[in-house]
Amino acid sequence: MEVVDYCMRKITWLIQTPRDVFRTQTTFHKSGQDIVRELDTASRADELRRQWLELEFRVSVQCVTILRYICERVHLLSLNLLSRVLDKHDALLSFVALLENPPWTFKAPDNTWKKFDHQKWTQVAPCDLLQITTTEAQPWIALYFLVCSKAARDQYQLTCFRKNQVLRVRKYLNDVILDQLPLLADVQRFLDELAIVQLNPNAVSAAAKLVMEVVPVIRTALVREYRAQYTQLGAAYLDACASINRQDDMKTLADVYNMDGLDDLLDSAGGATSFPTDQNQPNQTPPVKRSPLSVNLVISNHDHHHMQKIIALDDSNCDSVEQCVICDVVLSSETVVDTTDGKYFRYALQRRRAVDSTMLQDHEPHQQDVDSVVVATHAHVHATVAFDDNQMPPIHLANPDVNLPVDMISNNQKSIAKPVVWRQVGILDQGQGVVQMQLKLLDTNRW
Repeated sequence: MEVVDYCMRKITWLIQTPRDVFRTQTTFHKSGQDIVRELDTASRADELRRQWLELEFRVSVQCVTILRYICERVHLLSLNLLSRVLDKHDALLSFVALLENPPWTFKAPDNTWKKFDHQKWTQVAPCDLLQITTTEAQPWIALYFLVCSKAARDQYQLTCFRKNQVLRVRKYLNDVILDQLPLLADVQRFLDELAIVQLNPNAVSAAAKLVMEVVPVIRTALVREYRAQYTQLGAAYLDACASINRQDDMKTLADVYNMDGLDDLLDSAGGATSFPTDQNQPNQTPPVKRSPLSVNLVISNHDHHHMQKIIALDDSNCDSVEQCVICDVVLSSETVVDTTDGKYFRYALQRRRAVDSTMLQDHEPHQQDVDSVVVATHAHVHATVAFDDNQMPPIHLANPDVNLPVDMISNNQKSIAKPVVWRQVGILDQGQGVVQMQLKLLDTNRW
């Protein structure tokens, strides 16, 4: 929600800023001599405003792309966020305004054209004026998802004013644009249907469909906290700028480009690369090795896509969908594995018992032991690794979807050895370690 509000603030600024401001107060459309002359005569305040305008323009154009990505996934947005995009900000009419008066095209007095694409202004030949750039395509694609997706059309309430504003883009839909963006044919069809729809001219937008609405809090909290401190913050920033020592910066750059010792680094005598050892650093404290003690695996056999939403409290057919597997770490099986990311220790696990999670909640895990654990095809596995040192916090790992294969054996292959697959809990790149599980196929689609 904060991202949507930020993007809409930038797009609103982009729409309301006159185009002459970018022509006269920035260096976007000026030659080299004009830029040098302006930099020599401009005051510090004018220079800061010029840099702010250029930076704000580039950021605002990128915000159009970000909002297009959000509109592309409008069917996945929550009702609160969808209502904010369509009702609160009316992003559809904002895109219409950008299509009518695009800020990323510029016509010079000598009748030459420029387009802003890939964060730079480039001159366009007259024969390529109708060729859509990446920047120009963003509002068209966003318009397509907002008017053609069912989720947006159900939420967006058309009034007579909105209808007239949306129909203003019909004149820009020609065969050249449709050849480059074929999906706009659906937009053209929607606009043709909208043109013959009769709306009540006295109709107004209905009340919000949300009784309780989530509002952004980050920006509001920051503004409320620092509103009375703008002067002090500005003075502190000026003091920090005045205390900058350019000599220290130059010394740092000189150290970066220092070539001393480069020959020793590139020396390949002996055919091996040597690394410094701990003997050269006697004052360095060696890292303390902490051994894992146990691993708890919680296997949730929820089917998140088809899970029953309402369960009766007295439903006796509601089976436990979570199982807990408790494993002890066999410290004697420690092996060291050297990888490109560093050194890792590998341990074997010995399963202690497997119990239902409901029994763990009753604090009576000794009542029933489960010899085998049945894992669903798309089960969620959460692992907790405990250590022998209380100062070492436990490590939490997760695999949101084991994604086990289905239909691996047929009826005439029941006597053959059952297939075995390995699944991993956690990601090794995160540097916390992983837990590997071996799963055997019991029968058809049962692991």
